Amino acid sequence: MKEFLFLVRGKDTITTEEFKARFSAYVVWMQDLAAKGKFKDGHPLLDETRLVISKNEVITKGYFSDDKQIISGYLVISANDYDEATSIAKTCPLIKQFPIEVREIKVR
Repeated sequence: MKEFLFLVRGKDTITTEEFKARFSAYVVWMQDLAAKGKFKDGHPLLDETRLVISKNEVITKGYFSDDKQIISGYLVISANDYDEATSIAKTCPLIKQFPIEVREIKVR
């Protein structure tokens, strides 16, 4: 079994009621994945972003903080291959609002 990182991209601007409904569906989805042994970890991320270029250069605003490019959360999923990981990503309730980048984690 391989591990995949799902990067949830985008920033949301919805009402509290919409958020509660969407989050409820998301929790059920994660619980289902956990019951199947597919969900390993995941968390939302706060909006502040810093890109460390070198010891002397830190960017606090830039292309990476654009609402479409920002990474708003991540998940670590177990799957046999990219096809299975991609299929799992397609079932995420957030996919209607946020693109999900799927990356295999290189285990050393």
